[in-house]
Amino acid sequence: MKKITLVLFCILSTNLFVASGQVVNEVVDFNFYASPTNHDFVNHFNNGLGLSQITTNGITGGCLVTPATMNWGNDDAVYCSKYIADSGSYCKTYISFKYDTTLFNSSGFDRAVSIFLRPSADFNHYIIASVSHTHRIELLTYSWTNSPGPLLNLVHDHWYEFILRVPFTGGASGDQVDINTAVMDLGISGLDPPNVINTAVGTINDSILVADTAIEVSFTATSYGGARYIDDFQFEGVKSADSCISIPTYIPEPAAENFSAFISGNELIIQNVSESRGQTAEIYSVNGKKIYSAPLAGRESRVNISNWSPGIYFVRVKTSDSSSTRKVAVLH
Repeated sequence: MKKITLVLFCILSTNLFVASGQVVNEVVDFNFYASPTNHDFVNHFNNGLGLSQITTNGITGGCLVTPATMNWGNDDAVYCSKYIADSGSYCKTYISFKYDTTLFNSSGFDRAVSIFLRPSADFNHYIIASVSHTHRIELLTYSWTNSPGPLLNLVHDHWYEFILRVPFTGGASGDQVDINTAVMDLGISGLDPPNVINTAVGTINDSILVADTAIEVSFTATSYGGARYIDDFQFEGVKSADSCISIPTYIPEPAAENFSAFISGNELIIQNVSESRGQTAEIYSVNGKKIYSAPLAGRESRVNISNWSPGIYFVRVKTSDSSSTRKVAVLH
């Protein structure tokens, strides 16, 4: 998945027990492709008619090609893991799309991309967040909608990240659900620092959602709605016990001192906002192997990457009681 941003490290693997109440972060970047029947999309999603994985055109590798149109809400790609809702917890889903106006059909009702949350107790108590064909953030629940929603100034051929974050805050009545969305511009490459285009928020009261132990998450996308390619799906929240895959992950911790990590020539540069003592930098390959670990000295550290293979790497800065992680892409 693709850019230098606040994305916590995880890799696709097997057999990790996730304790109840722990927030996990699972990423599907659609770069793994062994065969037409063995790749990221078919291995981790059900349905999604018309979506197909290819090995090129993604932010750092493969991606999904979208269908022109679909029966909205019926042909969504259902992720294998499910969220647990509980007062005080949250769920957060990301998906990136490449905006393309060449196939856009403004007379239809196809969305560029939509994220669906459906509680297993009653699918009618849904939350749906979309980038609509009218270039707006559209929020829809069984009881409330924000139509027409805030406008989006989308640029042809740019990558965008769409984020749906739902805190189950409980509130005075015990059933408050907050809905927060954002669309971030990632530039033509998809690797630019995220730039907020617009946001939309809302609040509902729903005891079904707050109490559910297995909320299904899924998405749809169409080229008529403006999304030519889909990439970088991310699942963040408390994971249901009946989820059918297990993905090793780092559990989010209190943030360490903020830092940036970026590539310059044959060096990875790690810059701290302070010279706090006791900080260590660790670097992991995409398959989870630790390839570097050293104390941070001063406000800037440089790591020679001339012998690194192209791909995604994760830079983790940690102290004795906190950590923070950034993702970088080596393209040479």
